Amino acid sequence: MGLVRRKRLPPWVVMAVLVVPALPAYAVEMTLVADAHVNRALPTVNSGAISNLNVGAGYTALMQFDLGMLPQGTTAAQVSRAVLRLYCNRVDTAGSVSVQPVGGAWGEYSVTYATLPSLSASSQVFPVSQAGVYVTVDVTALVQGWTTAPATNFGLALTADVAGVQFDSKENDLTGHAPALDVVLVSTGPAGPIGLTGATGAVGATGPAGAVGATGPAGPAGSGSGLIYQGAYGTVTSYGVNEVVTYQGSSYVSLVAGNRGNLPTVSPAQWGVLAQAAIGATGPAGPAGAAGGIGPQGPTGSTGATGPAGPPGATGPPGATGISGSPGMVYRGAYSVVTSYALNDAVSYGGSTYISVVAGNRGNTPSSSSGQWTVLAAQGAQGPAGVAGAAGLSGPAGAVGATGATGAQGPPVSFRGGWLANQPYQVGDAVGYGGSSYVALAGSMGRTPDASPAYWAVLAQAGTPGTAGAAGPQGRPGVNYKGAWVASMGYVADDAVLFGGTTYLALVTSLGLQPDSHPGAWGVLAQAGGAGPTGPAGAAATVSVGTVTTGAVGTQVMVMNSGTANAAVLNFTIPQGAPGTNGTGGGGGGGSSGIPFASMYHVVSFNSTYYSVNNANASLTEPGSVLTWVPAGCTATRLAVFSQQSNTITVTLRQGLLGAMADTTLSCSAAAGGSCMATGAVAIAAGNFVDLSVSGANGTPAGVWTALGCD
Repeated sequence: MGLVRRKRLPPWVVMAVLVVPALPAYAVEMTLVADAHVNRALPTVNSGAISNLNVGAGYTALMQFDLGMLPQGTTAAQVSRAVLRLYCNRVDTAGSVSVQPVGGAWGEYSVTYATLPSLSASSQVFPVSQAGVYVTVDVTALVQGWTTAPATNFGLALTADVAGVQFDSKENDLTGHAPALDVVLVSTGPAGPIGLTGATGAVGATGPAGAVGATGPAGPAGSGSGLIYQGAYGTVTSYGVNEVVTYQGSSYVSLVAGNRGNLPTVSPAQWGVLAQAAIGATGPAGPAGAAGGIGPQGPTGSTGATGPAGPPGATGPPGATGISGSPGMVYRGAYSVVTSYALNDAVSYGGSTYISVVAGNRGNTPSSSSGQWTVLAAQGAQGPAGVAGAAGLSGPAGAVGATGATGAQGPPVSFRGGWLANQPYQVGDAVGYGGSSYVALAGSMGRTPDASPAYWAVLAQAGTPGTAGAAGPQGRPGVNYKGAWVASMGYVADDAVLFGGTTYLALVTSLGLQPDSHPGAWGVLAQAGGAGPTGPAGAAATVSVGTVTTGAVGTQVMVMNSGTANAAVLNFTIPQGAPGTNGTGGGGGGGSSGIPFASMYHVVSFNSTYYSVNNANASLTEPGSVLTWVPAGCTATRLAVFSQQSNTITVTLRQGLLGAMADTTLSCSAAAGGSCMATGAVAIAAGNFVDLSVSGANGTPAGVWTALGCD
């Protein structure tokens, strides 16, 4: 599209516009090759494989990017901007974080505080005050230095004196927001040839004006700079050369760098019109007049009155090379988390349409990544709910049935939420997957419910999709159900929780604000229902015990009703139990009494993995100091855990011989401030050892109580 300028410019200005070369700009995302953090309080511990990068309170975070994605021969002058993008998942203390270049080599899985290389002076300081958001830091000068001297690229460090914050690492598979480094490059294209200046003609007398000639054909598209779309104009945003905005229905391109606070409609020196708002229709052409003759050369006379319009002139020569337009929008269909999207790619997600505003856009969910996506068309709101039908009448109470024979008891069903590939499941665990619910038939981990019929059975099949309703006006974003409200968990807008039988919707980001007493932070989504009407009284019935007979060893329990349905008399036949094995003597908590074999308190963190069942010993490895010897053997029947860790942890009983310990099936997961109980029958051979492994703990030590029953 050509740019139309209303104001006549001096010839030297036009010539300057023609000879300035264009500077295309494009972004490249660098490869994150290593990240870790070190702790001053634990100078010999390496933490390169965990999912978080802690900064402050004694922690220093490290990360290193490979600049090999830059084109060969890239110079510092071609790096126009470099932005470090971090996802903050936790803020213990808000404050400033410093960026410092690392002065020597380090290894992701070997670096400790004791081996930390020297750090150079801070090159940038940025504030962090909110969790659950991205933080961007301009590190242009740092990347330009690495480009000039690649051997100095040992990465960067994040440090803080007051702040205590936590960022996602590349190992974080919960939110998946690894640190990223985007580098914007510019390069100089070849200048077009300058046309020869024509000879100056003689000045003739002013004749009558001729008709305006027809517009010549448009010139070929130029190879000028690529345009970078930045969305609607913002008064506080600083725009660079060739960045495009929309304002009052028109599109404008920035002509200068550092363009901030200049309204496009009144700042022609800073903004050029790229696409004008609607223009009125062209009026009808006047009649063509006769062509006037050209008089002989003479002195310039005074300006005469405008004569009638002459006939249309001949077609003019082709126009000058124009400025290339911005790339058009490319619709890529439904959003995919594994696809890398380019600038101006458009996708559909959650009923809305989004356009990518960066290159190399991969794994950033459109609805929660405003730095990577802009809404093109938002989803309509849900229509009003229909009127509830009247409740049906209660049917008469049925008679009490006769008591049947006692059958084998099935395993209890425990709903564990959505299925996770790295979560171990036991018999009776129920999960949600693909819209359906499944119950575990056997212990497993990593087996997809819909493709593992030997391990999972359908508990509730997903219903078929209903007919789509008519689109309504735009509504709020979708609700994210988070289960029962937990005081130690942070919530953001549109999170839904259950509290006191009522479902609440988060209106703002909050932590520790109880839903029923903070209406500014929570809105009622579904009020707890009242008690229903009392049903009619059933017919009175009695149950009494008749005879109790001892049966032979190994026979089934039998219950016979020798009375009536309303006056049952139950006669029991109970088999004799098998003789027990002789005891070996000795004390302890065990035995058939059911008293816990061992109950212990530990201070748990990710710095230790193995814990003793009956003393305070703990270790990152599995030495003899954490093992408990079981000389007579026992059968482990239950494992109880109460946790004050802020993360959900999993505690597993291990057993075996020295140097050959292994996990057992006795394992359970406890949420923050909650408890869990695992039951089973794990045989511990005489002379074996036992201990506990704890996974999922974070970097903050917190109390965990364990109790093991081994009869």
